Amino acid sequence: MTEDLTTDSPATMFEEWQSYERDVVPSTAPDIQREECRRAFYAGAWACFCAVLAASEPADEDECERRLQALQDEIENVPKDLAL
Repeated sequence: MTEDLTTDSPATMFEEWQSYERDVVPSTAPDIQREECRRAFYAGAWACFCAVLAASEPADEDECERRLQALQDEIENVPKDLAL
């Protein structure tokens, strides 16, 4: 998946999907597996987008920062939690 988050123009979700598909989905995967992986990928992207929007709502900047940090911590722990 795209690792460099410092580029001038951020990757689109489609580009992220292409990277994920290339790096994670086996080349021998049947079409139904690719379709289900893509649905799961975009569902996760939508859930993340909604969580960031919700975390950004508080007028209190410290609370907003705390919520965003909690989301980042959760996401960073996924590989460990899944033993990846």
